[in-house]
Amino acid sequence: MLHVSSPVAAPQLLPRATRCDAPLVVIHTHPLAPLLPIPYMVRELLPYWRAMGISAACVPAPVHVPSAAAALLHIDSTRPIDAFRKLSAHYPATLNAKVGSIEKRLISRHQVRKGDGYDGPVIVKTNLNFGGAIDYQISRESHPLRTCMRALRQRMPWQFRTRLDGKDYRIFDRAADVPMMVWHNEHLIVERLLCERAGDQYVLRSWVFFGDGGFISVNYATTPIVQARTIVTRKIEFDPPPELLALRQSMHFDFGKFDFTIIDGVAHLLDANTTPTVGNFSKWPWFDDCMRRLAPGIQCFLK
Repeated sequence: MLHVSSPVAAPQLLPRATRCDAPLVVIHTHPLAPLLPIPYMVRELLPYWRAMGISAACVPAPVHVPSAAAALLHIDSTRPIDAFRKLSAHYPATLNAKVGSIEKRLISRHQVRKGDGYDGPVIVKTNLNFGGAIDYQISRESHPLRTCMRALRQRMPWQFRTRLDGKDYRIFDRAADVPMMVWHNEHLIVERLLCERAGDQYVLRSWVFFGDGGFISVNYATTPIVQARTIVTRKIEFDPPPELLALRQSMHFDFGKFDFTIIDGVAHLLDANTTPTVGNFSKWPWFDDCMRRLAPGIQCFLK
């Protein structure tokens, strides 16, 4: 068990550098998607870094801080923004600068296409990350006319919509039962339903990592769609499957979260996220220990 010797103070949302000899980490956010009010995981790391003598500052992109030792691109957008990725030219190390689009249509190895011969159980999701909620918020500010059109579509039956909240994902016993419009809706994706089971419960594993630090939350629920609101218990593990380690390397993730299941000994990636949130995870008794394992991962970028 890894412990930080210094006491951990209560979280402060936007700490600034107070020691000239401390490595300064800049957290770059999208101007329209700041760290507040969403409970991002990186906010929970700030007091642990501070206890380690590492100061951090939150700076909306594309402004840069020349004196920083490292920067984290905490841009809550499904697709990368080139203007923000160029910030890497200003820092010795820029975390997640090489991560490409994390839309499910690109990262999924389980997508089902109409007429491809698969007719087992499927799930219909939004192609964009986090149900497209944050992308929609950013678009609402920068493209009001486009947002108006999308808002009108959100009032239509679910198969015509541009985004589905997690609670609105649809499950079908057979791919043939999926409504025709879904196959033609570029905003939705049909995937094989890959449920890991433990008795009568469903299992979803979330690997949260930062550099060489990390942990896996094994989440149990009574419904196939495992989310914070449906989880009944959890346990913590620390050894990710080799295939996910390889995927992380190929996708150039320095910090993030992979949701996956293990079926017949094989790990299946379901979702990848560069801006993970805490949800009700912080209420569990081992949350502090998990943060102490995660926080030191920043050090490998400050050498």
